[in-house]
Amino acid sequence: MPHTSQYHELAQRFAFETKLMFVASVALVLVGLYRVYVLWMIYKRNRQ
Repeated sequence: MPHTSQYHELAQRFAFETKLMFVASVALVLVGLYRVYVLWMIYKRNRQ
């Protein structure tokens, strides 16, 4: 029986790490979009 619980723990850890990777990639995308937005606003302001 310990084997299955160990596997379950491993699966939980893997799911947690996958969730963490997903959150990190979403955060990176949001930061990139925010940077592009800020640069675009600066560019528009400088053109006026």
